Amino acid sequence: MLAALRCFDVAARHCHFTRAAAELHLTPGAISQHIRHLEDDLGVALFSRLPRGLALTDAGRQLHLAVTQGLAQLSAGVARARETIGALRVSCSPSFAMLWLMPRLTQFHRQHPDIEIKLVAEFQSVDRHDMQASRTDCAIRYDPIDYAGIDAITLMLETLVPVASPDFLAQYGSLDTGRLASTPVLHDEAPWDGAPARIEWQTWAVVAGVTQPEAVPAGQAFNLSMLSLTAARNHQGVAMGRMALIADDLKSGTLVPASPVRALSPGRYVLLTAHEDDHRLRSFTQWLRAACAAFVTKTTV
Repeated sequence: MLAALRCFDVAARHCHFTRAAAELHLTPGAISQHIRHLEDDLGVALFSRLPRGLALTDAGRQLHLAVTQGLAQLSAGVARARETIGALRVSCSPSFAMLWLMPRLTQFHRQHPDIEIKLVAEFQSVDRHDMQASRTDCAIRYDPIDYAGIDAITLMLETLVPVASPDFLAQYGSLDTGRLASTPVLHDEAPWDGAPARIEWQTWAVVAGVTQPEAVPAGQAFNLSMLSLTAARNHQGVAMGRMALIADDLKSGTLVPASPVRALSPGRYVLLTAHEDDHRLRSFTQWLRAACAAFVTKTTV
């Protein structure tokens, strides 16, 4: 029946069996047979056979309207189903994606082998329109933004810790706030989209009691935290580390705290979603929240 209705839809649009056959890659005889069987099943004539073509009968016009609407709804449903069973597109801040999320995605795939993740490294601010336009299912950002018009779930807060390589500290000593101006510091100059210059170092400096936190030296600047941490691993200075990004380095001893002082970052990790829920997004959200909670528990013990 569906094949016959499809043939009828195209034939009704052209009012010509030969043109319908060309569009559907069938023979005119096959189109005629489908229409004849459809008319027999319905008990009405759908076309008037004219000397120079075809014309829809009243019953044919009514059926064509219903079939056109039905096929459009069916196509939309198939498109939605195709998107649902496709890869879950996750936009994520690059450093968090590389140093925290990627090493843990194996756990997610073990629990949900049927869900494919397409991870896209991005850090620009997003809203509902941006996410819908790019077909992004969810976004993970590190920032202090109060999102409106979009579902936002705080995953975890962040702690700032200045870190350096053991070799660097052996040569320069621990971070002395009184000598901060002469310390080779390493900056992520864009911890989030639109962040003030040196915001993470200045936030830490206030907690550390530096009398002029705005006087934190310019040092070396990078546009990603993972780059400043790479420079620190290579003994180039003291980087302001985020606990989520340095936990593995601290565990292995590749990086060590340059000061016992820790500060709560203005930014936090947030999960953003902009469309109706589906089983893939629900599963990923539940797993991600549990993984973040486990990490926080582990690093605060």
